[in-house]
Amino acid sequence: MYPTFTFLVLTAHISRYEETAENCIFGGTIEATNKLIDYRYFYPSPNGRARSSCGLARNVLAVWLRSKLPKLFDPQLWVDMILKSSGNSSSLGFFVEDAVLSQIGLTGVPGLDSTSSQPTIIFTTIPRIPRSNQKFPLLLLPARYNYEGIDGVWVRLDPETAKSEKQKLLITLIQVTINNEHTNSETKFFSEWSSFITDLVGEDYDYEVAFMWIVENQATFRWPSAEIPENTRLTRRNNKLLNPKYKRIVLEIAKSFPRIGSALSKARTQGLNRPGVQHRLTCA
Repeated sequence: MYPTFTFLVLTAHISRYEETAENCIFGGTIEATNKLIDYRYFYPSPNGRARSSCGLARNVLAVWLRSKLPKLFDPQLWVDMILKSSGNSSSLGFFVEDAVLSQIGLTGVPGLDSTSSQPTIIFTTIPRIPRSNQKFPLLLLPARYNYEGIDGVWVRLDPETAKSEKQKLLITLIQVTINNEHTNSETKFFSEWSSFITDLVGEDYDYEVAFMWIVENQATFRWPSAEIPENTRLTRRNNKLLNPKYKRIVLEIAKSFPRIGSALSKARTQGLNRPGVQHRLTCA
C-alpha cells in the first residue's frame, strides 16, 4: 500500500512540475507562490502569464521537457510561439529551431525525403543504430542544449542498398539558424567525428555524410551549398582526419518549411528584429 501511495504522490508531483515547466516555456498561467518555479529565471507578468528573464534557462528547460512530453513535437506549438516572440531575437531563433526540428520529425525534409511519423530519439550519449529491425528515416536529437555543432541528426537508408548485405546510411547533420554570422558548426562538429561515427554505426553500415544548414536567407548566408572533400593534417604520430568527405546543403526556411517561414516573416515584420541578427543569450 505505502509504495503504491508514494509512487502516486511522486507521479502527481512530476506531472505538476512538467505542467509548470510547459507554462513557463509557452507563456501559460503561473502562480506567484508556485514553489516549483525558480524565480531568478521565470516570473508571472501582471496578467499571470509566465515570462522568462533568461533565454538560456528557458532553452535548457525546453530541451529537457521535450524528452518528457511527446506533444512538444507538434510544430504548430512552436509556430505559435514564433508569432509571439517578435520582440526577442534569442526567443525567435530558439522557437524557429524547435519548429523546424519538429516538422522534420513529422514529415521529413521536402525535396530530400518526405516520410510521415519518423521515429525520434532524444539522446544523452550517441546511440548505436542496430543492423536490423530499425525503422528509417530516424531523427536523433541531443538531450543537452547547445550540443557541439549540430541541432540534430537525420538518418536515412539508401534505398539502393536496402537489400544489400551491408547497407548504406545517409547521415545528415542538421543546424538551424536565423543568424547569418553563425559560427562554423561544421569545423566544430567534425573535430569529434571519428568518435561520433564509431559510436553511431561502428562497422555495421557504409555511410554518406551531409551537413545541412537550414537558414532564414539562403542567398546571404555565409557558406553556400558545396561538395567538401576529405581533409586531413599530417602530425608527428599520424594523418589526422579533420573532416570526412561530405556535402554541404543550405536550405531556406521559407522554401522548405513554408508555414514556419511565414510565421518568421510575420514576426520580423511585427517586431524590432533585423533579419540575420540574433543576440546572445544572456541571463539577468
